[in-house]
Amino acid sequence: AILGHIFTIFLKVKGGKGVATSAGVFFALTPLALIIALIIFIFVVIKSKYVSLGSILAAITLFISELIINFQNGFSEKYELILTAIISLTIIYTHQANIQRLKNGVENKLSFKK
Repeated sequence: AILGHIFTIFLKVKGGKGVATSAGVFFALTPLALIIALIIFIFVVIKSKYVSLGSILAAITLFISELIINFQNGFSEKYELILTAIISLTIIYTHQANIQRLKNGVENKLSFKK
């Protein structure tokens, strides 16, 4: 489901809703790590107005949180950790254009004005 939303055929295999779908999946699999990542996402978006930056940092936070949780549990949920790593790296990879625009200072900011 996640990869189908990231690489959707309806948008020429790019520009899907993978972050939102990932949030739903990880809420079921590892809710604590997802809640921590969601807090980071909301904080970054509110402070910077960049949804892409929030998504990237949330993906990193999700993996780090899941890594810590797994470490504390003796890596009893290693499959969730592997899935988290794969999806986090995929999200970061698919945001390469956004990362470049952030570096160049031309990324679109979230705005509630017309």
